[in-house]
Amino acid sequence: MNAPRQGLFASLLIVSFALHTFLLVIATTHQLNENRASQGQLMTSQLVADSLSELEPANTVSLALVANRYATNPSVTSIRILDANKQVLATSGMAKTRQGEVFVRDALQNEKKVGTVEITLIQPSIGEILRTQWLAILASLFIHFLHHFTHHSYILQTLQEKETFKASFAGRGGSCL
Repeated sequence: MNAPRQGLFASLLIVSFALHTFLLVIATTHQLNENRASQGQLMTSQLVADSLSELEPANTVSLALVANRYATNPSVTSIRILDANKQVLATSGMAKTRQGEVFVRDALQNEKKVGTVEITLIQPSIGEILRTQWLAILASLFIHFLHHFTHHSYILQTLQEKETFKASFAGRGGSCL
């Protein structure tokens, strides 16, 4: 009679742990998306400000140096600086094969478009999120197991007390429910 309850409780434990891990990944992904959006907007604004004087007339060497300086950020996949005609003036990036979110901002000088800046920021994978959140997942697993074992020992203790009560009551000649 006790074995089916143990299996059910173990199943609930596994489902609860899986749900906690899933929610942790969802919450982390949401937070990273918000951070990446603000970081992308800030970086494009700064890159436009830093490269504005080198866009008209185009100084590709200086633009490449500016792009390389921003590309050292580990969350940057690629950077492209384009002129007003969409011709590439400078490119840079650490991991051009990685997927990510592209942030674009026009460079305006005296209300005239002189170029465009594109920054692609890495979109972390679920594996990377799990790798960075391993301690929280391990703590959750420990708490789940701790809960399982304390609950299991409480049930066993209650069942033993019932059996002891039944045996002592039956030993006196009484009937047991």
